[in-house]
Amino acid sequence: MKHLCFFNTTPFWGGGEKVHLEYAEQFRSKGYQVTVITRSGSPLEKECFERGFEVFTFNIKNLSWLNLSLRQRIAQLLYQLEVDTIFFSDSADLKTGALAARKAGIPRIVYLRALAVPIKSHLVNRYIFSNVVTDIIANSQETAHLAIQYFSKKIQSKTKVIYYGLDLKFIDESPVNQVFNREENTFVIGNIGRLTQQKKQVLLLDLAEKLKRENREILIVVAGTGEMEDELTRAIQERKLTNEVRLLGFVKDIKSFLHQIDLFVLTSEWEGFGYVLAEAMYAEKPVVAFDISSNPEVVQHAKTGILVPYPDVESLSANVIELMDDKKLRMQYGKAGRQYVKDHFDLNKRIDELEAYLKTRG
Repeated sequence: MKHLCFFNTTPFWGGGEKVHLEYAEQFRSKGYQVTVITRSGSPLEKECFERGFEVFTFNIKNLSWLNLSLRQRIAQLLYQLEVDTIFFSDSADLKTGALAARKAGIPRIVYLRALAVPIKSHLVNRYIFSNVVTDIIANSQETAHLAIQYFSKKIQSKTKVIYYGLDLKFIDESPVNQVFNREENTFVIGNIGRLTQQKKQVLLLDLAEKLKRENREILIVVAGTGEMEDELTRAIQERKLTNEVRLLGFVKDIKSFLHQIDLFVLTSEWEGFGYVLAEAMYAEKPVVAFDISSNPEVVQHAKTGILVPYPDVESLSANVIELMDDKKLRMQYGKAGRQYVKDHFDLNKRIDELEAYLKTRG
């Protein structure tokens, strides 16, 4: 491997975009030539320009793979750049870009799978995963199991689980700032994620109501944007929770956000890899999440946090109250969580693992 390309044209900023940017930076620091292909005007384009990456832009849509002229332009660019390894995460990007990469003769076409749901086993996907993609890197055992369960053993044999990692050095060296206002005696519960059906932030409102009925002085702060924002805002107002729940919008400074909270709660109905759980654990915050998908691979139940049955808000609130009332237990979980992240989710170690794996694959 000499010249790597990260192909991500998603128009918004999410976990996949963060991973592409971090991987690009890590491989560049190892001496690799790195190019990023992204969408014009996207947050990823802005971040890459600020960091001095070579950037090219294409606006890929679901049916762009049918556009032979577009595929030819991408293939020609990749050939001219002499890219030898290319990474994809998004389905539309994969179908269009992987076909172009194959035409350009790129030997290593890598799909970074982050969604813990089955890949649709239709004709196009079967062709691409059997004949075009050379490697599938899943971010958890659960993701790997679900993603390829309807595919042949040939595809399963090219699948490897490599967990995402946190840039611990960057986090440690970053300053702490104030992200939101809080009262000194208020217990603050944090949540991070796009405001979507999958993330189920509506359950935080149920939690807030239960804690309010218990006369608990709490504030739930949510960092993120998404299609559910208007609906959640209305629900907060209708349920008279404006003093208990606050939507902060996009928060770039996650370290500072986590520094200000007392407990992290994740309400997602599934997670490919609970990146925000790892971030909270490294910040020495106890975590409470549902016992679903990959969460047990990140959170050690009753050691670094609590896993409760989905979608049992009664159990969720009971465990939150237990942690609210036991500062010593919160500190115990927090310290254990930080150590667990150091041992298992260090970005440098995960990049070394990915690099070594791809080299052994040819």
